[in-house]
Amino acid sequence: VAAGAGIPAESVWAAAVATLPFAAVAAWQQRSQLLQFLIVSITLALISFAVWDHSYRMMADVPALFMPFGVALLLYPPRRNLRPTAFALLIVPQVLASFEPGWTVWYGWPAKAVFLALFAVLCVVNWRRMPDARARLLAAGAVLPVAVVALLLPTGASAALVLLALAYTLGSRTLAVIGALAAVYFIWRFYWDLQETLLTKSVILMSAGAVLLICYGLLMRARRLS
Repeated sequence: VAAGAGIPAESVWAAAVATLPFAAVAAWQQRSQLLQFLIVSITLALISFAVWDHSYRMMADVPALFMPFGVALLLYPPRRNLRPTAFALLIVPQVLASFEPGWTVWYGWPAKAVFLALFAVLCVVNWRRMPDARARLLAAGAVLPVAVVALLLPTGASAALVLLALAYTLGSRTLAVIGALAAVYFIWRFYWDLQETLLTKSVILMSAGAVLLICYGLLMRARRLS
């Protein structure tokens, strides 16, 4: 249907619009989660490519707008099972970014702002769950250095950080694996694409790793205290 609408009109927008009713039907039916995930993913990809066709510079930021909706659907699930749609909203931006080399390092500042805002929301959600005041203080103290690390690393790594924080919040191993793989991929691409000396790149990565290890230690301490 997408090809039948888009190819004669020579328009990716036409293909994207044609898939919207099918995405809605796939989300409405509750029998096949795989069908829901696939059709919603195709629809999101076509929307992203349509934006790419209009403006290449916007392409790096638009997929980031999908992720807040995915986080919201998992944190506050509706009556109907929309978990496949939520996973599509979270995973499609990562997959699209992996196809285009420029996205891994230059994945615009608007997108990074969205990811940092999502990370802050997830930190607040977890902070409220801690009953002990000291544990809350330790957790709050770890947020700032992690945010600094997210600013140093490419925006794709910030998106992976959101997935890892969401995985911790929900206790989801699937999201934890996806987030960890995304972090490794984006940091690896960042290392090779960054136009700096080998020493500078190594210092950035070692500093980021040291800060994250400190935050991990603070988190484990906070969990013992709580």
